[in-house]
Parts: sequence; structure tokens; C-alpha cells
Amino acid sequence: MTLRTLLDRFDLLMDTPASVSKLRQFTIQLATQGHLTERHPDDTPANVLLERIQQEKQRLYDSGEIRKPKAVPDVDESDKVFAVPKSWSWTRLNEVALGLRYGYTASAKEKEDGVRFLRITDIQNNSVDWAKVPSCEIEEDEIDKYRIRKGDLLVARTGGTIGKTFLMPKVPVEAVCASYLIRIRPSPEVSSSYVKRYLESPLYWRQLSEASSGTGQPNVNSTALRELAVPLPPREEQQRIVETVDGLMDECDALEQQQERERTLQVQVGIAATEALQSAENEEDLRPAWERVREHFDTVTATPEGVDALRQSILQLAVQGRLTERDPEDTPADVLLEQIQQEKQRLYDAGEIRKPKDLPKIGDEGEKFDLPSQWVLTRLGRLIHFKNGYAFRSKNYSDEGVGIVKIGDIQDGEVTEQDMDRLPTDLAKKKIEKYNVEPGALLIGMSGSVGKLGFNTSEKTYLLNQRVGKITPISALTGSVSKRYIYHFLRTRVDENLRIAEGSAIKNLSTTQIKETPIPLPPPEEQRRLVEIVDLLMSFCNDLGELLSDSSERGEQLLEAALKDASVDRSDAAPTGATA
Repeated sequence: MTLRTLLDRFDLLMDTPASVSKLRQFTIQLATQGHLTERHPDDTPANVLLERIQQEKQRLYDSGEIRKPKAVPDVDESDKVFAVPKSWSWTRLNEVALGLRYGYTASAKEKEDGVRFLRITDIQNNSVDWAKVPSCEIEEDEIDKYRIRKGDLLVARTGGTIGKTFLMPKVPVEAVCASYLIRIRPSPEVSSSYVKRYLESPLYWRQLSEASSGTGQPNVNSTALRELAVPLPPREEQQRIVETVDGLMDECDALEQQQERERTLQVQVGIAATEALQSAENEEDLRPAWERVREHFDTVTATPEGVDALRQSILQLAVQGRLTERDPEDTPADVLLEQIQQEKQRLYDAGEIRKPKDLPKIGDEGEKFDLPSQWVLTRLGRLIHFKNGYAFRSKNYSDEGVGIVKIGDIQDGEVTEQDMDRLPTDLAKKKIEKYNVEPGALLIGMSGSVGKLGFNTSEKTYLLNQRVGKITPISALTGSVSKRYIYHFLRTRVDENLRIAEGSAIKNLSTTQIKETPIPLPPPEEQRRLVEIVDLLMSFCNDLGELLSDSSERGEQLLEAALKDASVDRSDAAPTGATA
């Protein structure tokens, strides 16, 4: 498969999120290996360019225009990770640049005049809005050392943008760059645009990863950049490479835009169809909404967002009583509620629980619930016992002992032991009766990942950590309130139902909010029917999600194979299978 054939057939391979990004990287990889351009016998060989660059650097040094060029090790065979055409040369980044320099250290000044002070944050979407770039205080004799001009390359040397590069276009004002940037000034014998493409190649990123240093916040220094191995083509071929890659990047842009349009349409169609289900006010509206989902089912379930919307629709319909039939033999929910209140009184009289706090009556908020017959709207606190966790001290943790369930240990509806902290058994005994998480317990996250829900599906008993709540239905022994029904209800629009507070750095959920949540309560027999149906449909949605994931993984593998197989007929180019 040639690269041209790959591009022509790329629509068959573009179903994966990273497909266009991978194609960009592969294109630059091929370009910097010499696969995408012709050899011209009249081109000046790269070794001659390197001699000219050294002569120019010596001249500039002798005239005092640059500092003494720093020496770097010669390129050895281990640096030559692929073969290059005969007219090319392997060299170091230092050898194609007139100099590398750290930016200027100063404080930004919010003023309109003066020397502009370009920071990493001023480079957005590969461009600079000079009107928003602040100024700095810098001595006149220092400006020339740090000045940036057209053709300079800036490299972010620390933080989350480490290694990202920016090729300076025309600079309309006098400006210097800040200290978290490294300025590379390529020789006039080298195309700055070619060097920029090299600084986007897989070879560059691999070397940069190996050269990066720093434990807490990674960084790269100018010494590491100077020693990067660079495949250097003749000057004329550098320009041909830039033109070819620019054209292919335009095609990638078009593919990406097409991919985004198709994905957006899929998400819009899927969500619109499922929202119609949720907004149907009666059976007459519900029937055509279901037909719409059936008609567009492949589109509805073509994206993870669509599958999630389908899950929410199923859950919402379930707690509205639209997925189950009424049975006149069922125990009405208001009778069930009376039985629960009697049991709470019995437990209080026996000293087994504290006196239940009064909960506010259902007011105007009940108007949005259109309940089936035999159902009743109540507060969650009337149906459950709720227990907050304990603030265990990390200094007491050990490798062995009883697991402590934190919010992070609740994953995909279950408690996981993967990263669970533990308390020595002798210390755990003092807390386990009061803060136990028994098998089958239903838990809810109350901070950060607010509303995260999960069951203890193991046969082990754990300890309940702070900011994790345990929900235990009253009358659980008689099965009058289904724990799984409460779980499914709480999954329906969790943010809305639990009225989670916005505006703070960390969201928090209070016990009061949980207990005061309005919940539609079906008869106990219908709860069981509802749970059975929802569990089945959730399993179906999970299967759809796994199919999407598997399809995406297979697509990634197919794309990787196609990219590896793509070749160009060049007798003096790098081997087809070579990778950076």
C-alpha cells in the first residue's frame, strides 16, 4: 500500500478518534526519512551545507555577533535509527542552528509600550495576538541577545507543554521571549519550516522523552536539545519536503473536519432520539419516540455518548413506571410506606436507632413527577438508614489488614481493591461494627466524584472512609424496598436529583441532600420487576459499549498495520519498515 493509496482509502480507517493524529505523525515520519520527495542531482548535498554553516558560525563568532559555538558529540551509529538517502546527513540540532538561548527572566508589565515579553501562555492555537502580549523591563544592551525574529523556533521547556514548538512568523513589534522558552535560531542554510517539521516528528518526541529531566515537573534543557539527532536533507529538498507535508496536512485537516462533522451528527441524532423518549408525556408520545430510536438505532449507538444517552433514557423511563405493567395484586406503595414508618418506630422504641429526624413534606417539586397508580412520591430518607464514613489516618495504613473503601475505590458500579488502603486487623476491630461495608452494601461518593455509586460485590467486609456514604433500605429483611431500585433511581440524572452544589472547587454532597431527595416509590413487587428489566437492558447497553470499544481497538490495530505497510518506491530511501 502506497501513501497515496492510504490517503485515498483513509475513509475506511478513520473511525478511531486518534486516526488523523496518527496519520499526521506518520506523514512527518515518512517525510523526515526521505520517503515523500524526489532526489535531484543538482541539489547541494547536506554535508556541504554543514560545512557552510560551520564557516558562517565561525565568522559570526569572530565578529562578536554570537557566543562561541558549543561543542556537541558527533552522531554515532546508535543515533542513526533509520537509513537516510545518500545526499542527506545525520547531524545534531546544534549543528544546524546559529544558537540556542534561554528566554529572558523578568516580570511581565501590563503596559502598551516597551519591549514585548512573549510567554508560553501567549501562544495559543499556533498563533500570537501581539495586542495582548505584555511588556517587560529590559536593559537596552540586553535586548539584542534575547530578541525574537521571523524564522526563530521557540520550544517550551517545562510543564504540561514541554517540547511543543512555535515557528515565529513576522514579528511586528520589538519582542523577547520569557525564560520558560528556549529560542532556536536556524542557520539561513537551513529551512526553519523543515526544522519545525522535524520538531514535530516521532523521532524528536522519542529523543525528547529520553532527554527530559525533572521529577515533580518535567523539563528539558538547551544541552539536551543541542544533542538531538537530526536527519538533514539538501536545502532544496527541505523546501520540497515542507511543501509536500503542508499539502498533506491540509488533507488531514479536511479529513479531521469530515470526521468531526460525522461524529457531531451521530451524537446529535442519538441524543435527540433518546431525549424524545425521556420527554414523552404520555403513551401516545412514547410510541413514536421508541420508533425513532429503533429507526436510527445504529446511529444512536454509534458513539459512547449515544450509548450513555440510551442508558439514561432507560433509567428515566424505568423510574417513571413506563417499563413495567401494573398488577392489581401488588401492595400499594402508600401501604408499604406506612409499614416502613411502623418499623422505624419499632427500631427506635427498641433503642436500635436514634429518633428519626422529620423530613419536609413534598411540595411543589412533586409536580414534575407524573406517577403511575399504586406508586407514591416520598423522600429517600424515609426509606433508608444512611451512614457516613470515618476519617481514618493514613499513618495507620498498612499493606495487610482490612480494606478501607474511599471514593476512588468505587469504579463502574463496584468496589475495587486495586488501590485500596488497609488498616491493621487489630485497629480495624475497633471500628468495623460501626463503619462496616458488608457484602452487598450500596455506597455513594459525597465529595469530588459526587454521586458515584457502587456495590460491595465481594464476600469481604470493608471499612467506610469519610466522604463515602452507605445506603441501607429500611425493612431490608422483608425486601420491601429494593436496594437495586434505589441504585437505579440515583443513576438517573444524578446531578439534578441530588441537587449537587456548583461553584466550589470541590463539589460536596450532604447527608441532608441525600435524605431529602424526592423518590418515586413503586410497590415492592413492581420494584422487583423493574429491577429485572433494567438490569437486563443495562447489560445490553454495556455490551454495546464493549462492542464500540472493541471496534475502536480493532480500528486502531488496522490503522497501525496499514501505516506500517504503506511504502513509497524509492531505491535510495529508508527501508519501508523503518520507524522513528
